[in-house]
Amino acid sequence: MKVVEAVTSNATSLLWTLGFLCVVMYVFAVVGFSLHHLRDFFEPGFCDSIIECSMTLVTRGLRDNDLNAVTLENNYDNHLPEFLAPRFYHDVGVPPIVYLLLFYLVVGVVLLNVVFGIIIDSFADLRGSELARKTDMASRCFICGLDRLTLDTKGGGFLHHVDGPHNMWAYLKLIVSLRVKDPNDYNGWEQYVAQSLTQKPPPFLPFNSCMAMQELEEEEEEASRTMRQFQQGVHAKLNETVQVQRKLQQELQAIREQMATAEQPSLLLRQPSPLATRRWGDGAEGATTPREGDGAEGATAHREFLL
Repeated sequence: MKVVEAVTSNATSLLWTLGFLCVVMYVFAVVGFSLHHLRDFFEPGFCDSIIECSMTLVTRGLRDNDLNAVTLENNYDNHLPEFLAPRFYHDVGVPPIVYLLLFYLVVGVVLLNVVFGIIIDSFADLRGSELARKTDMASRCFICGLDRLTLDTKGGGFLHHVDGPHNMWAYLKLIVSLRVKDPNDYNGWEQYVAQSLTQKPPPFLPFNSCMAMQELEEEEEEASRTMRQFQQGVHAKLNETVQVQRKLQQELQAIREQMATAEQPSLLLRQPSPLATRRWGDGAEGATTPREGDGAEGATAHREFLL
């Protein structure tokens, strides 16, 4: 089966190459029949017509990858260079040698190897696709398409997932049972699945989703909602604290202003008069000796102030 698949997978390229090979061999047959040097070089009965030349090239040329068996070269014992075998080159000539060499290079070396290369590449492609398919089956869920890493981290484990909720054989059993069961006996969900099987892709198959991930997403949403509510509560408490702090600062500022207002009269009472300050700054001499022109009354008042 692998050989047939390898040949048929690149059937277009293979057919084009084989067609080109047939055209090239037909050209060689026409050239071999048209030139008498080449036509006489073949054994009698192998190139008496274009059809005979073509059949000879196809049967003997492709099978033996050479034309020595059907040419006069087979009658000579030696195949040495011209200076060692002058008889051969004198009787045969150069054109048949060039003809045989070109046939060997073009048909035997190039075109046949191209055909073999296409088949070998087909085997390599099949092996690569088979390896990719096995890798995909081992690392991705066949039902939902989720990769192994996602299921191991969020879906409860890859093996548990593919052997349990998304077991492909269980889905196959369901489809087969619906095919066998009478449609008149379907219940609600069986009717839905049967109708979904006519669509591509079937809607009942989960795509990049599973119940475990949905439950995890719901839990994450609930945790996120709780966290947002907690943050909102903390933010409200913080705003309330800031408002209380501002209110306390305002009350403290009002108290400071009241205290400053109450201290102003006492400061005025304690402040000395300008006249006393001026006289006190006159020194000891001014304090003991009355100024000229003050009189006895002024001196007496000055002494009383000092006392």
